[in-house]
Amino acid sequence: MKHRIARDVLWKGVIEDCAHDFIQYFFENYCEQVDRNISIDFLDKELAEITNQSDEKNRRADKLLKVFFKDGTEKWFLIHIEVQGQPDKQFSRRMFTYYYRILDKYNIDTTAICIFTYKSMSGHPKTYSHSFFGTKILYQYNTYSLFDEYNPTYQKNNLFHIIMTAAYHQKDKITDQQLFKTKIDLVRSIIASGVEMKYFRSLMNFVKNYKRFDNIENALIFENKTLELTNNKYNMGIEEAILDYVRTEGHTEGIEQGIEQGIEKIILQAYAKGHSPEDIANFNAIPLNKVIDVINDNR
Repeated sequence: MKHRIARDVLWKGVIEDCAHDFIQYFFENYCEQVDRNISIDFLDKELAEITNQSDEKNRRADKLLKVFFKDGTEKWFLIHIEVQGQPDKQFSRRMFTYYYRILDKYNIDTTAICIFTYKSMSGHPKTYSHSFFGTKILYQYNTYSLFDEYNPTYQKNNLFHIIMTAAYHQKDKITDQQLFKTKIDLVRSIIASGVEMKYFRSLMNFVKNYKRFDNIENALIFENKTLELTNNKYNMGIEEAILDYVRTEGHTEGIEQGIEQGIEKIILQAYAKGHSPEDIANFNAIPLNKVIDVINDNR
C-alpha cells in the first residue's frame, strides 16, 4: 500500500499528458480513426459523478476521455481507463457499473480498458456476467496485464512504451543498485526520444517517482546523475530532493534537520572520494562556503 496513492497520481498525470500515445499503444487497430490534431477532453467531473469517487475509500487511477474522430464530425468516443494495482473481488462488477452509468448518461459508444499492474496466478478478470431465471448479461472489456503482455520491442517510438517499460522494470522487490541502473537506462531513453519539454518532464516524473530508493543517498546520487545526463534540463535540486524524500517517508517532524543531515552526507562522501570543495559546490548546487564549513566541522 506504500506506493498506492502516489502511483495512482502518476498514472493519471502521464495518461493526460500522453493521451494520444496511450490510445495508439493500447488501441493500435483503431487509432487511425482518431484525429490527433484535435485535443482529447478529460471528463473528470463527469467521471466523479459516475463512479461516486467521494464515497470510495480506495483511490484508483480512473480517467474518462472524450476522443474525436477523423470523419469531420464531432462524434466523440469515451474511454474508461483504470489502473488496478491490487486484486479486487468486486472489480468486474464495478467495471460493468461504470459502463452502464456512462451509457445511461451519454448514450454513446463506450470502450473500457483495464491495465493490471500486478501478477495473478489465477488470471485477471475480463468479464462480468449475471443471470437470473433465464435473463442473462455478459459484459466484456479490454485488459492489459503488465507482467504477462509487456513486449520490450512493441511500439518503441511511442512515448507510452517508455512508461510501460518503467512500470515493468521498477518492481517492488528490487535492490537500490538494480533500481539505479533501471532508472538511468530509462532516463537515457527519454533523452534519446527527443520529446518536447512538456512530455519530457512528465516521463521523467513517472520514472523518478514510480519506485523510490530505499536509501536517500542513492536518491540524491540519481538526482545528480540525472542532472549530468540532461544538461540541467531536469533537476529537483538537492534540498528539494531531500525534502521530497522525507515527506514521502512520513518524517514530518525534523524536516529541516533531515535536509541539513542529507546535505552534509553528500558533501562528506564526495570529499572523502577526493573531490574538491569547489567541484562539490558546483555539481550539487550548494554554496561553496557551506561546503567548506561542513568539511572543516568534521575534520
